[in-house]
Amino acid sequence: MRSLLVLGLGLLALASPAQTNVQAVCEDGQTFVTFDEGANPPQYYEVYASTAPISLTSQGVRVGLPFRDEWRGKLLKDGSQDLIGVDLPWRIPDGNGGTRLLGAAEGLFVDTVRATRLRYFSIVPPGSAVILPSQQTAVPVLEVYDPIGGTVKPHFQFSVTVNGFQNAVFATWRMGDDDPEHHRPDFPVTANAAKNGMPYVFILAQPVGGPGPGPYPLSVALHGGQGHWWQFRPGFYPNIGNRITSGLMLGPADDVTHLKSGVQSHSMSKWFGFAENFDPVAIVFGQNPPAGTVVRNYTQRMIDWNIAYLMRPSTGLEIDPERVSVWGHSAGGRGASTYSRYRAGAVSACYMYTPAYEVAGEDQPNLLFGDRAAGLDSNLTVGGAPVKFFDCFDWDQRLNDAERDFPFTKVWSGKMEFDSGIGGNNHWTPSRIALFHAVNDAKLGFHIFWDSRDHAVPDWSTDDPLTAWNDIGEWIGPLPTDHSLRDDIQDEERFRLHQSYPAFYDSDEDPSTVGRQPDPGNGDPFDGAPWGTWSGYIDWDTGSILDTVKTWACTVWLVGQSPVAVDDYPGTALTASVAVRRPQNFKPTPGSLVQWTLRDLATGNVVQTGVSVVDAEGLVKATGLTLTKDPARRRIEMRTLPRPKAPKVG
Repeated sequence: MRSLLVLGLGLLALASPAQTNVQAVCEDGQTFVTFDEGANPPQYYEVYASTAPISLTSQGVRVGLPFRDEWRGKLLKDGSQDLIGVDLPWRIPDGNGGTRLLGAAEGLFVDTVRATRLRYFSIVPPGSAVILPSQQTAVPVLEVYDPIGGTVKPHFQFSVTVNGFQNAVFATWRMGDDDPEHHRPDFPVTANAAKNGMPYVFILAQPVGGPGPGPYPLSVALHGGQGHWWQFRPGFYPNIGNRITSGLMLGPADDVTHLKSGVQSHSMSKWFGFAENFDPVAIVFGQNPPAGTVVRNYTQRMIDWNIAYLMRPSTGLEIDPERVSVWGHSAGGRGASTYSRYRAGAVSACYMYTPAYEVAGEDQPNLLFGDRAAGLDSNLTVGGAPVKFFDCFDWDQRLNDAERDFPFTKVWSGKMEFDSGIGGNNHWTPSRIALFHAVNDAKLGFHIFWDSRDHAVPDWSTDDPLTAWNDIGEWIGPLPTDHSLRDDIQDEERFRLHQSYPAFYDSDEDPSTVGRQPDPGNGDPFDGAPWGTWSGYIDWDTGSILDTVKTWACTVWLVGQSPVAVDDYPGTALTASVAVRRPQNFKPTPGSLVQWTLRDLATGNVVQTGVSVVDAEGLVKATGLTLTKDPARRRIEMRTLPRPKAPKVG
C-alpha cells in the first residue's frame, strides 16, 4: 500500500502546481487555447485533445509541445520592444468577434481545425500521466471546419509608423502533421506533428500614405541568422537600399524553438524547413536524424501561403503577381536564392546580400537537417530525383521541374566577411569563387558583385580601425553619393515575371589580359581584385524587349550616366555573351539556327552579327558581343532562320 501511495503522490507532483484556467475559443479555422502558466513553469508543456473529459494523458491525443518562448510570444515581444519600446503579448480572438491581449502570465497554444467537432484541451507538464480538472477546459469548444467561410488567416498584433513607413505586424500559427500532404484547402501543412502550433510572425510595410495605385509590387525580405525580422523593413538599413516608393514589403520571421542539451534554444529553418521526424524535445541534440529521413520545405510552404493570402481579393490589397520579388541578407540571402529557384514560376527577381554559403557549424550533427556528411534528401525533386538538402543552396541547382530559367538574380559578396563575429561563419573561400564560375558557366545571367565589405550590414560603410585592411564596401561607400543604386529594391522591382531578359555571361572588361577581368581571385580575401563585378555594369531597357515567335530584341548598354559615380563603368566597352532567359514567345526548337545582330541604336548600323545553334534545352545564345557605355547604346536582335532544304537526290 505504501508503494502505491508514493506512486500516486509522484504522479500528482508531476501534474500539479503548474498551469490552470485552461480555456479555448475557435475562430478563423483555428482554436486558441489559453492557460495560466503557473509558478516555475517548465520549458515546454504537452497539449492533449479529446472528445470527452479525460483524467489521463493516455486517454487523449497529443496535439502540441508549446515552448515557454512560444506561449509567451518572445518572437513578437522582441520586435515590439525594438519598434515601440513595449513587450506586447499575443493578441488573439476573444470568441465574441473582437480581440484581446493575453495577460502577463497567460500562455497560448493554437491548433488548426481539421473537422467540425466538440473537443476538450488539456495542458500538462512534460511526462505527466495524470490530468487534473484545473488543467483541462471545463467545457468543450465547438470547432467548426469551414475552409471557405472560416478560412485560416493572420491576426493583427500592432502597427507603428517609423522611418517614413507604416508597419503592421501579424501572427498566425502553423499546422503540423506527419502527413505532409494533409492540407486544409485554405492552409497547408507547414510543420511536422511535433511542431504543430508553432507561431509565425510577419511585418507588412508600406510608404506613409499607402502603397499607391494598384497593381503594385510586393518585395519579400528574408532576415539573416540573428532572426531580427523587424529590422528588415524599409528604411531601417540604409546600406540595403530598401526604401520602397510604392507597394508593399513583407518581412516574415524564421524561428524554430527546441531543446538543445536540455535547454530551450532557437534555430533557423534556413528558410527551408526541417526533418520530417524532428523531435524538438530530444535529449540528445548532437546527432543526425536516421538515414533516409527527408528534410521537408515547411518554411517555404509557409511563405507560399503568406504571399497567396495577401493576394486574396478579400484583403483589399492589389498586389501585382508580375512583380513579387525576394531578397535577403546572410542566411536570408541564401533563403532568397533557394525560394526564388523553388518558386521560379512566381518570383520576378532575387537579390542576395552577403549570402551565406559555407556556414560554420553545418558540419556538426543536428536533428533539424543533419550535417553535410549525412547528405539527407529534401522533398524537392528535379527530373524525378530528390535534391539533397544542402545541394539546394547551390545557386545553379534547379529546384523546380516546371521552369528551365531562374528569376533575374544579383549577388553582393564581401571579401572581408571574416572581419566580424557573425561573418566568421561566412568566409570568402574557393567554394565561393567556384559558385561564381558555376552560375556563369551555366549562362544563368547572374550579376555578381564583390567588394571589401564585412558581413554585418551596418558595417559596410564604415572601416574598422582595429584592422590593418579596408573593410568598407566599395559599392557601399561612407557617403550617400557612394552608395550604388544597382542594389536598390526599387531596381529589383523593375523586372516582371512574364518578361524575358538578357542573361549575360563571360563578361570581360579587359579582353587583352588572359582570363576574365576583373579577377575575384582564388578565394583568399587578399588575392585578386579587391572589388568588381561580372556583368553588373550592364543594363537594359525592359520596355524595349521584343519577344515574338520569330524575333527577340533588347536595347542594352553599360551604365554611364548614373547619379552615383560608383555605378558608372570606368571604361568605354566590354565584351560579353548573352542568352535569352524566360522567353515568352521566342522559343525556337533545339538544333535550329538563329541569326543575331548587334546594332548601334543611334545609327542603326550593324556592328556585329553571327549565327548560333539552339542548344538541347532550347537556349538561344549570342557570343562575344562588344557593349558600349551609355549614352552609346546598342540593340541585340535575334531571328530564327528557316531550316535549309534537303538537297535533291538524283
